[in-house]
Amino acid sequence: MSELWNNKCLWIPIITWFVVQTIKVIVEIAKNKKIDIKRWWGSGGMPSSHSAFVCSLATAIGLTDGFGS
Repeated sequence: MSELWNNKCLWIPIITWFVVQTIKVIVEIAKNKKIDIKRWWGSGGMPSSHSAFVCSLATAIGLTDGFGS
């Protein structure tokens, strides 16, 4: 179980997803002057949390195991 908690290749993408979804809510507040919490759970829009998740996962694996792995 400790390997799961110490796995950077798992936690970095999860934290990235959380940060990007939070940015979506902040942008929605700035643009429309209202809080739409559905933006935090919903998909679509920019920045793309799915793309950020995959890119951060690939980068974390590359940094950990080498980019040729």
